[in-house]
Amino acid sequence: MAYEELSNDSKLVNYSRYDESIVPHVMQNSNWDCGIACIAMTLQALGKNIDLDDLRQQVHVNSVWTIDLAFLLRNYVEDFTYYTSFLGSRKEYQSNKFYQDNFSEDEKRVNKLFAIAKSCNVHVVRMLLPIDDFKRFLFCKKFAIITLVNARLLRCQICQEQKGCSASMCVGFDSILERMKGYEYIGHFITLINYDPNEDAFIYRDPAQQDKICVISADTFDAARQSIGTDNDCIVIRI
Repeated sequence: MAYEELSNDSKLVNYSRYDESIVPHVMQNSNWDCGIACIAMTLQALGKNIDLDDLRQQVHVNSVWTIDLAFLLRNYVEDFTYYTSFLGSRKEYQSNKFYQDNFSEDEKRVNKLFAIAKSCNVHVVRMLLPIDDFKRFLFCKKFAIITLVNARLLRCQICQEQKGCSASMCVGFDSILERMKGYEYIGHFITLINYDPNEDAFIYRDPAQQDKICVISADTFDAARQSIGTDNDCIVIRI
């Protein structure tokens, strides 16, 4: 996005400064690797020369859950915590359109990973991380947070102003969204990189967007990350 094209009186013009974050923008390559792209962002922020293709080769499924990301991240760093409101896979997701095609295979893998997480030094905490903790972690600029959200509820303020988006999701890969017509929930991973207390807004990298910076109000983000299907999943990484 060419930030200089924004009008001088736009309050969003100042958000361009957040592109100086040490967390780089990495785009996903397909409809399933958004979470892996978020892992690549955080690892590169930590100075590790690892790209998306390197990480994709280590993941042997196309249905990637947050616990898969936690185990992948554990191969490179120790200082992170995975917060979730449910340990394992929920049986009720078997009827969720987004999960149902792969649920039978995913259920066994996901439950096994949760069962061995502690012995593998993957720190999982059963807790709905309060929104104020998101703000606190990000405002100190020492953390990034990979968060599972419902893409249907993502509304980037910059996108809406610059591109004239309607009140709908601002996510790339139109063919994927076309295929998922009728889905109330579309799981998608984003990386939160900062918090602006003056606007009460989060700044994030969206691996499905070409734009390097996205901005979302705290209330809108809170709805997207607590949508049914997310289990309030997030991974907090010290950078």
